[in-house]
Amino acid sequence: MGCDIHWIIEKRNMDGSDSELDDVWVGVAMKHNTPALPISANLPDEYSQFTRPIYSGRDYAFFAALAGVRGEGPDPRGVPPDVSTLARTDIDSYGTDGHSHSWATLLEFVLAWLEVNKPQAYDVCIAALAARRLDGIPLSDEAQRILGYYTGISWLNELDDYRVVYYFDN
Repeated sequence: MGCDIHWIIEKRNMDGSDSELDDVWVGVAMKHNTPALPISANLPDEYSQFTRPIYSGRDYAFFAALAGVRGEGPDPRGVPPDVSTLARTDIDSYGTDGHSHSWATLLEFVLAWLEVNKPQAYDVCIAALAARRLDGIPLSDEAQRILGYYTGISWLNELDDYRVVYYFDN
């Protein structure tokens, strides 16, 4: 029996207060059964649509990298306590058939795919990300080009405002 991934992209929306505890996550896209991107989502017009697939089919190496499903990898993180209504509704609809619930930032999700499928591109992106996080500088042009090429994401400056909630079924 095959294993499929179900995933929901959420965007953080601030409510205008100064407290991070008041963040609200809103589901903006949802996919089932290991679809290939592009995703059809109601993203703001200023964001380009995804143009290249992150993955397609049952990518068990990717599933393992995300949550140790069908291979060695990290333990699932569980459903975040502040999950969006869209994600909660979808998760609840699968009941006990859904398993290994987890989440990652959109950037972590993309980098997991790059690590499994394009190791050389992953190395360039990780180096640029390390510099960005340590020094507070933006991603290098090369890292942005690679991420943009493989994912079609042109709104890299907002990646920290997105996360992916995902789970699997057999």
